[in-house]
Amino acid sequence: MVLEAVGLGAYGGAVGGFAYTLAKKPAARLGVFRPYALGLACAYAYLLAFGIPLRFLTSEDAFRTTSGWVLLVIIGTVFGLLLGHFLFRKTKENVLQG
Repeated sequence: MVLEAVGLGAYGGAVGGFAYTLAKKPAARLGVFRPYALGLACAYAYLLAFGIPLRFLTSEDAFRTTSGWVLLVIIGTVFGLLLGHFLFRKTKENVLQG
């Protein structure tokens, strides 16, 4: 069970990192919205990386209804904006450190 958890964590991290790499260059043109766009891209990629396989490989009802996917979009938006604000935004301390 521990190996499954480590594997799922690695899979999610790889998907989020890949999404960040793909979105980093195009998001540079967005100015102050850049960190939020990066956060949204990472959050949606992460959630879709788990949501799509759950839709096809399990009998989970949450991913078989429109309301389940709407909830996924709402959760992705909230977490994406929080990620962008707290993780990707350049603060005064980050700028001074390099």
